[in-house]
Amino acid sequence: MEEQQEDGGRGRPHLASFVQDFRRYGSQIAIVSRLGLRKQSSTYGHLADLASGFAAELNRGGIQKGDRVLIWGANNEEWIAAFFGCVLRGVVAVPLDVTGAASFTQRVIKEVAPKLITGSHDLLRELKESTELGLPHFAFEDFPALLQRPPLEAPRRRTDGRRSGPDHFHVGNYRRTKRCRPYTPQHPGQSAAH
Repeated sequence: MEEQQEDGGRGRPHLASFVQDFRRYGSQIAIVSRLGLRKQSSTYGHLADLASGFAAELNRGGIQKGDRVLIWGANNEEWIAAFFGCVLRGVVAVPLDVTGAASFTQRVIKEVAPKLITGSHDLLRELKESTELGLPHFAFEDFPALLQRPPLEAPRRRTDGRRSGPDHFHVGNYRRTKRCRPYTPQHPGQSAAH
């Protein structure tokens, strides 16, 4: 006997609908990670915020729909955020096993030509030491900063009757978006300018 799905048996329309569910479950615990002797729990809402922040960061960095982003790190909240951030942006996520060797990662990089590599700082350093690829990267350890950056706002239709551009759209809160520092992908060997 088939089990009826929560959405009436229709299935999921797309992977981004998981992030909608993350927001709906908000304060419920999604994952628990071990950090040495401690345990750290992350809520669904936090995962949704990180995923949205990473999607905005991809946008700031000029990563377009269909581009590839390599994800190389342990399965943790940052990995989940990177994957779903890619999904939200329409970017192809290329996940690699954390236990894979840097030489294998180099071959994958040559094959898929990612626009960005994200992963744990240690793995990115290992990759940097073993290659001269010079690809932009974003370390998992920098993900908490994503929550400090203002989100990118979608264009809105004006309601005051004035025109704003050829399609009558404008971007809300100009002052806040003007202050946003554009994401400059960091290349191996460069220091972060945060």
